Amino acid sequence: KNHKVTFADGDRSNFDINNLILVNNAEFGLLNTQKLRFKGNGEATKTGVIIAKLILRRGQLAKNQRNT
Repeated sequence: KNHKVTFADGDRSNFDINNLILVNNAEFGLLNTQKLRFKGNGEATKTGVIIAKLILRRGQLAKNQRNT
């Protein structure tokens, strides 16, 4: 419910397991809003997922520091 499968190379007909990426809803949103999805370049999109995870983690850490 909180996750989506996205296509690394942007080709929705390419169901190769290496082309599918499981992301949570927040990561999926960042991929789109921060333009971290690259059609035709699966490796760049996979890097974009890592960047999205880092952005979200940085936000969590900052929030935790404010609450302590």
